[in-house]
Formats: sequence, structure tokens, C-alpha cells
Amino acid sequence: MKKDGTMESITIPRPSENKRYRLEIVLDPRKQNEDVQEILGPLGENLTTSSGSTPLTEESKDITTIKKYANIMKREEPDGFMAKLDLVPFKQ
Repeated sequence: MKKDGTMESITIPRPSENKRYRLEIVLDPRKQNEDVQEILGPLGENLTTSSGSTPLTEESKDITTIKKYANIMKREEPDGFMAKLDLVPFKQ
């Protein structure tokens, strides 16, 4: 994650173009560099109102992560090739 809140895009090859996939993204503030943790809060304190925010408790610590997903269609389906994917928050 960058300081401006954007994520760098990456390309991941599919094992098969004839199958559907689900891409799941988890942003855990504890795994970010110090600059990003200053913005998010070391335990995600500043993520509580973000789309996809997911609270959890580990070792008696309250942590807020962001969890989102995108469905990847088969290549021959609409939006199945070179499509811009919108990440959707998981329902809680």
C-alpha cells in the first residue's frame, strides 16, 4: 500500500483461462511498513470506518483489517479478459 492509499497493481497468471476464480485481498496493518502503519494505525485503528473493515481479536488485542474480493470470470465471459476488477467488501 502506498502513502496515498492506493495499491500497486500486479499481474498474476491464471492456472486455467477456462475456470472462474475469486481473488481475496486482506490488508493487515501489522504487516505494513512503518510509514503506512502511521497512517492506518499499528492495529488498524484508523480503518474502522473503511469499506471492508473487519474487526478481529488476537492475543487480547483488537485489530482492524480490510478484507475484499473480486470474482475473476472465464476468459470467454464478459469481463473475463483484461478487465478492471472492483474489489467488493466481504459481508459481515
